[in-house]
Amino acid sequence: MKLKEIKEILQAEVLTGEEKALELEVTNACGADLISDILADTKKNAVLLTGLTHRQIIQTACMSEFAAIVFVRGKCPASDVIELARENGLPLLRTEFPLFESCGLLYDAGLKGDFLARKGKEERNVEDKLAGSMRLVYEVQGGDFEAAGRATEQAKKVLKQLGVNPFAMRKSSIVAYEAEMNIVIHATRGKLIFDITPSHIEITAEDEGPGIENIELAMQEGFSTAPERFREMGFGAGMGLPNMKKFSDEFEINSIVGKGTKVKMKILL
Repeated sequence: MKLKEIKEILQAEVLTGEEKALELEVTNACGADLISDILADTKKNAVLLTGLTHRQIIQTACMSEFAAIVFVRGKCPASDVIELARENGLPLLRTEFPLFESCGLLYDAGLKGDFLARKGKEERNVEDKLAGSMRLVYEVQGGDFEAAGRATEQAKKVLKQLGVNPFAMRKSSIVAYEAEMNIVIHATRGKLIFDITPSHIEITAEDEGPGIENIELAMQEGFSTAPERFREMGFGAGMGLPNMKKFSDEFEINSIVGKGTKVKMKILL
C-alpha cells in the first residue's frame, strides 16, 4: 500500500513530505502512544500511528526506520518538530481519526502486516561476524530531553557502517535507547559505552544518580518512578529495564542507592 493511499483512507493532511514521498510503499503499521512499545516494534517499511507530537517521536521513528508518521486524534506537532522531520526526510501526516479507528481502517483496507514471517526471519537472521573491535563512549546529561537519543542514534550509524546484521542492530538500538532515556529521566549524568567485537556488542550504561533501592521491583513490567511530565510524553511506562533485559542476550545490573546504577547488556552477533 502506498503512502498516498493511506492518506486517502485516513482523510489525512500532509504536514511534510514531497509528492514523491507519497509514492513510498508501506507494508506494515504500528499504532502506539508509548515510546517503549514503538521501540520494541520490529516492523519494516511501516507507518507509525501515534498521538505523541514531541521532538523525541521524530528521533524514535528515524532510529526505528519508520517510513512515515501519521498523527492521530487531530494532533499536530509544533513547527520545530515538523522541521526536524523535514531535515530527516520523514513524511508527516495528521488525521482526525483516533488511533483504534485508524489502525482498523488500514487493516480493513488490506494493510495486514507480516508478524509470523518477520518473527521467523529474525530467529534465523545470522550474518558474517565483524572484523576487529571498537569502543564508542557517549556522555549523557540528566534532564536534557532535547538531546536524549542522540548517543544511540550516532552509535546506530556506526553499527550500520560496520555492517552489523539488522536484527542485532535493532536489539542494540532498543536497549541503548532505553538505557539512555533512563539516564535522562532519573540521573544527574551518565555514560553510554559500546564495546563492539567480532562476536558481540556489549553496551554499558552507567550513571550518577539516586540509584535503585529495589532492583527486583524495578525489573517488574509497569513499575516506574518517572516524573509525571515524562509520563505525559509517552515515557516512564515501567518498560525500560524489562525491555533492556528482553532484548539482551546477557543482562547484568548493579546499583548503589545515593550513588548510581550500572547496567551491562550483551548482544550476540
